Order: sequence, then C-alpha cells, then structure tokens
Amino acid sequence: VADASALALDSVIDAAFAGKTAEVETAFGKARAGGSSPAAIISAAIRQVANLHKMKLAVEAGDSIEFAMKRGAPPVHFSREEKVGAALRVWSTARLVRAMEQLADASLEARRNAPLAEAIAQRTLLSIAVSARRER
Repeated sequence: VADASALALDSVIDAAFAGKTAEVETAFGKARAGGSSPAAIISAAIRQVANLHKMKLAVEAGDSIEFAMKRGAPPVHFSREEKVGAALRVWSTARLVRAMEQLADASLEARRNAPLAEAIAQRTLLSIAVSARRER
C-alpha cells in the first residue's frame, strides 16, 4: 500500500510540474483515494520542487538534464524521467522558487483552514500545471 500511495503522489506531482492539467485532476483523485492527505500531497510537491530546483541549477551549470536526474538526491526513477525531464526543460530556477513559495503558502493555508485543505492542495497543483503549460 505504501508503494501504491507513493506512486500516486509521484503521478500527481509529476503531472503538475509537466503541465498536464487533466492528469493532475485524475492523479489527485487517485492519491486521495489511496489515503494520501492534502498535507502529504503538498509536502511531496515541496520536496519535488526543491529537487527540481537543485537539478535545474546543475543543468544551468552545464550538466545535461539526464545527468542531473541521475545525480539527484534521490536519483529520478526511470519511470519518471520523461515527465521530470519535461519539467526541467520548462521551468526556470526563478519560476521554481516562485512555485516553492506558492506551495509553502498553500501548506500554511491548508493547516489554517483544514476543511478546505483538499481544495487548496488541488487548486495549487492545478495552478502549477497551468504555469508549466504557459511556458511551453
């Protein structure tokens, strides 16, 4: 069950940063149905954006996207390479910082307003996906 919920979390986060809005909707529902809380989903997104930022800095310093993904901490699993690579091509470091801020704000807002936590988490991930789409 832990592996299935981790896969559901990866799916929703990867879809958001790759700009796949329809996938965000579906994967978010699966993550929630699998028992992932809105707080866990936001936390996973914060970890992912921090990793993307580190990898993007490495790419800007001259590493290839593929090398940056393999060198990540943790390295990107082969099943996620396509979407993570797409995110690294689309997002700038400055935009990733803004996404980090957006997710931190969502985390605080969800804690302050628990009855709306699910809507806050879903809205934030959809906003990130729309932002990724704009830059394509």
